[in-house]
Amino acid sequence: MRRKREAGFTLIELVVAIGIITIALLPAATMRLKAAHANAAIEEREKFAILVQRLLETKVRAVPYDALTSISGVTDPETNLKYDIAFSQNATPSPSINKVTITVYPPNSPVPVDRLVTLVAREATQ
Repeated sequence: MRRKREAGFTLIELVVAIGIITIALLPAATMRLKAAHANAAIEEREKFAILVQRLLETKVRAVPYDALTSISGVTDPETNLKYDIAFSQNATPSPSINKVTITVYPPNSPVPVDRLVTLVAREATQ
C-alpha cells in the first residue's frame, strides 16, 4: 500500500525558518536597545542642562562676581541630582566683561556632563 504525502512542514523546515527570522530580527532588537540607552543618556544630559541654566539664573547672578567659587556635593531639590560645580573666570579684551565657564560634574567623576560659557559684566565700582 502506498502512503499519501502529508501536507505541512517538517521539523527541519521549521528550525531553518525560525533561524532565518531570528537572524533578520536581531539587528532590529539591538538597534532598539541602543536607542533606549541613548535616550536615557540624552534625558540625563537634558536634566543637567536645565540645572546649569537654573544655576546661572539664580546663584551666579545673585553672587558678587569675585565671590564665584567651586561647589561640591550639591543636591538639586527639583531633580534630586547630585553634582559638583566648577566655576572658572577668564578675562576678555574688555576690562568690564569676563568670561565665566560653569562646568557640572557627577560626584567623584572627572568627566563633565555639561558646560555653559557666558559673559558676565563686572559691576562698576563707585
